[in-house]
Amino acid sequence: MHYGPRPVHSLPLSCEVHLLDETIDDPPESVDVTIVERIRDVQNFDNTDQLKAAMQNDIQKAHAILSENC
Repeated sequence: MHYGPRPVHSLPLSCEVHLLDETIDDPPESVDVTIVERIRDVQNFDNTDQLKAAMQNDIQKAHAILSENC
């Protein structure tokens, strides 16, 4: 989950929940989210490639955290 500014794209605050290893054809009306652990602070990157690399690292960390806690 991301909550905060999106500095790479110069966009305002947002709350985004990212699904790992899932594809949803029909989005639900609502979702329940359980926060397990914080991965990192909001960072600014020079370009979208750096952001994508950081997000891939975040996904690996999330998988490790979830395998230990869920």
